[in-house]
Amino acid sequence: MSSDEIDKVLEFLETPGTRVVFENVGLNMDHIQMAIALADDDGDGHVSHVEFLNSLHTLHDNTQKHDAWAIKLKAFSLSLTLTQAIHSTNVLT
Repeated sequence: MSSDEIDKVLEFLETPGTRVVFENVGLNMDHIQMAIALADDDGDGHVSHVEFLNSLHTLHDNTQKHDAWAIKLKAFSLSLTLTQAIHSTNVLT
């Protein structure tokens, strides 16, 4: 999936009806959304089927792994924000 496709999937998963359907069949939406958000292991901006499956399996390893994923997501988000801030500063100078 490309980054645009990932955004569309995450948007779809946020709808209340989708959440209810997934949770009624025993799927934890928070885990699925986190797996999608963190699945791009090689940083190419795309999530392959294998990367997504590896993400889901890792989330279910244990609580500590889940916590590490949450930290990884926050660090990635901060890195992106910092990179964008640096880029916008460089553009202005």
